[in-house]
Amino acid sequence: MGFFIGKGAYLKDAWNWLDFIVVVSSLLEQYISNVSGLRTFRLFRPLRSLNNVKSMQILVETLFRSMMSLGGIMGLAIFFFTIFSILGIAQWKGLTHFRCRLTEFPENGDWLPNLKDHKLCQPGVRDCPAGTWCGSLVERNHTFGDLYAVDDLYRDSTILELNYGVTNFDNLGYAFITIFQCITMEGWTSVMYIYQDVANQAFVTLYFMSCVVICSFFLLNLTIAVMLMQYDELEQKNSNSVHKNQLRGLGRDADLPLPLVELIVKQSNLQIGKKAKKKLIELAKKEHTFCQKLLATEYVTQYEQKSFYSNRIPRFFFAVAKSNIFGIIVMVCIILNTLVLSMDRYPEGDPEEKEILAVCNFCFNVVFSLEVLVKLIGLGLKTYVKNIENIFDFFVVSMSWVEMSLGSEGGSSLGALRAVRLFRVFKLFKSGDLRTLMDSIVFSISTIGPYTVLLLLFLYVFSLMGMQFFAGQFRFRDHGIGPPDMENGEVPRANFDTLYSALLTTFACFIGDNWTLAMYNASRSGSGAIACVFFVVVIAFGNIVMLNLFLAILLGNFDKARDFGAKKKLITCFMDLKRAGFDLPQCIDMILEDTAEYCKFTILKWDRRIVAIEKSEPSVFLRFMFVRNAKFTECLDLKFDREIVFEDPEDAEDSERGVAMNFNGDLRDTNAPKAGTK
Repeated sequence: MGFFIGKGAYLKDAWNWLDFIVVVSSLLEQYISNVSGLRTFRLFRPLRSLNNVKSMQILVETLFRSMMSLGGIMGLAIFFFTIFSILGIAQWKGLTHFRCRLTEFPENGDWLPNLKDHKLCQPGVRDCPAGTWCGSLVERNHTFGDLYAVDDLYRDSTILELNYGVTNFDNLGYAFITIFQCITMEGWTSVMYIYQDVANQAFVTLYFMSCVVICSFFLLNLTIAVMLMQYDELEQKNSNSVHKNQLRGLGRDADLPLPLVELIVKQSNLQIGKKAKKKLIELAKKEHTFCQKLLATEYVTQYEQKSFYSNRIPRFFFAVAKSNIFGIIVMVCIILNTLVLSMDRYPEGDPEEKEILAVCNFCFNVVFSLEVLVKLIGLGLKTYVKNIENIFDFFVVSMSWVEMSLGSEGGSSLGALRAVRLFRVFKLFKSGDLRTLMDSIVFSISTIGPYTVLLLLFLYVFSLMGMQFFAGQFRFRDHGIGPPDMENGEVPRANFDTLYSALLTTFACFIGDNWTLAMYNASRSGSGAIACVFFVVVIAFGNIVMLNLFLAILLGNFDKARDFGAKKKLITCFMDLKRAGFDLPQCIDMILEDTAEYCKFTILKWDRRIVAIEKSEPSVFLRFMFVRNAKFTECLDLKFDREIVFEDPEDAEDSERGVAMNFNGDLRDTNAPKAGTK
């Protein structure tokens, strides 16, 4: 099939690229010792197996497709990087080496800096204090070559205040590193402040702000758009996702035709019509009062345990549990309970205040226990445990009683159990955008597991690579901020000496927290360019790619949650209208409105030959549909007062016999020699 050129070539498969890199790195390791860290690429091979898991397949394919689609964005980023780098080099090359000196000229082959002044200097922009002179070791040695006692000409810029000399514009490579740090928005202000001391402040400010806006706000956020597009595209192929199956289940419960349910599930722009909304408002005004619900046994016949509600006591508690007043009281108690729990502080208040808070906690626990009891009696155990919110409420109440019975004085950790009650505040998220937000979180949970596995895999790989490159090299004097000292130096917290430290350091880099200091330490420990390249790859892949993949998942699930909520309301509207006595065609006309004709005759494939015979009242009419090639006729509205037979003789011939209906809706054989009406 070929190696690179031709249909089905080896390197045209992304997984074959991974295998190829693993094999080549293993061969290079046998001859070049410095590339031994490449052996960690073998850890990526489990991705091939993980790709066979359905839950992981979407994430892995999204990751690889996004990386291939990001080629254009990468080219655009390199273009802007080059422009900003060339501009920075033209303006500020070599400026990071100018320091205030103790002498006007070098003495004894050295030119010592003023250690009390850590800022850069430049004649005419920032002059040195009296008794010191501005100069550069690099420029002096390049011009006169008299600094024979200086081993490192770049030593004066390798201090913490100057980012250990990493962020400079001496050449294109360092300029790229400086700009990359700025677009991650980690420490970009410190770089700007360094150059504001030795250049025009307005120009420096405009330069770095433009770099952040163009390269960070614009280019980096394009990666989110690319990943979201790839993720949505792959999600649409997964037609049997969980939330779609939930909608199909609701459609079956509503006794809707399967084609109609599929239309609702797959169509994303369906809205409840104005007629249906108006009718639901009218029905809500006619809803039973609390006392009527208590006395009406038919109110609870929609639930499975019909015999359970034959007793008046369960019906009473059912009416209480379903009443709006009961829900409002519970919500108010949840808010007050949250406020009471937030009053806990250190040092503790006087005994009277502690006693009041203890009484409030006890009262709220009693109220929530009564809520659980009312729902258990009113709904029954079988119906109660079907709702995960009820199970969570029972768990919270149980933990609260455990905490109160065992006590929490003296700073006992059991007191933290009462904080579990804070999670009840999520019960407030029942409508609007808050409900959509909660649904998006629920949808994301199913994806968080595979994403976490993928993230841990990459975290482990980069941690091992860091250990291979930098283990045992982070040793510095003066509490980790001085020059390197491999024998007596201290180890900073961010290091790669052990697997635990490497994982923690790499994770901090993934989330972009203080990753620049770890890069500075790796660079001044002797790794140089390898350190910069390693950390750029870690940030580019771990922070930009993986974090944006997570954001794409959240944004995609938020859209799905909003769409799920709208479709769920649509199906619920069908259920409410059908429960109110409306037939399916009437429900379709009221809910779908403009889409009703398309739904009935294209989706449901109903016959367009409808006979409408008005009653004595002009507002009431019959809808009658003949299904071609069938031996019977389906009547969708039986509310008419006279007998109907086929008007079209062809219909009678196709049906093999004339079928008619009397005013009671009973089918009977007319045995008529030809079709007609009477």
